[in-house]
Amino acid sequence: MTTTFSLYVGVDIAATTFTATWATDPASAPRAIRFDQTASGYAAFQQQLAATGMCPAATLVALEATGSYWVALATHFRVSRHAPQWTSGMRFLSAPMALECYAV
Repeated sequence: MTTTFSLYVGVDIAATTFTATWATDPASAPRAIRFDQTASGYAAFQQQLAATGMCPAATLVALEATGSYWVALATHFRVSRHAPQWTSGMRFLSAPMALECYAV
């Protein structure tokens, strides 16, 4: 079965910040926005994604990170109580580790 995605999210993660962009057409993503690598930064990012109105199950999040900096952001989405509708069904891909984790 092939999954069809409606929202494509790209995230570049550093030690203290992360930069993200998202679009319904991956070829036309808008300018990226920088967020702090903190609980409030994660919440602000989550609010931005929720504002798109897209179904989490149809959202693909690609995380590009050095080392393990991506883990805190992925964990936030998995355990967040702020917007549980965004923690169910999102598909995460992390490069270069090619790890897939499902926030269910």
